[in-house]
Amino acid sequence: MHGYDVRRELVSWHAEEWGNVAPGSIYSALKTLVKEEMIEVAGTEHVGGRPERTSYRLTARGERGRPRTTATRARCRVAARVRR
Repeated sequence: MHGYDVRRELVSWHAEEWGNVAPGSIYSALKTLVKEEMIEVAGTEHVGGRPERTSYRLTARGERGRPRTTATRARCRVAARVRR
């Protein structure tokens, strides 16, 4: 799943009513999740004239839902829900 998919999923949950679903916030959260080893880059693709897309997947740590920091827990829940 890539950042655009994450945003689309959050919007479908009406997350903009309680959180920031701006693309910059989502990509920042994805970078934090990678840093916390909750998700990892699954690959990148370039389709047509569109910007390159990076896809992510949960790591074993992400599957267990045990982030290194408390601040990461909410982001992990979003990543886990999106994966399902």
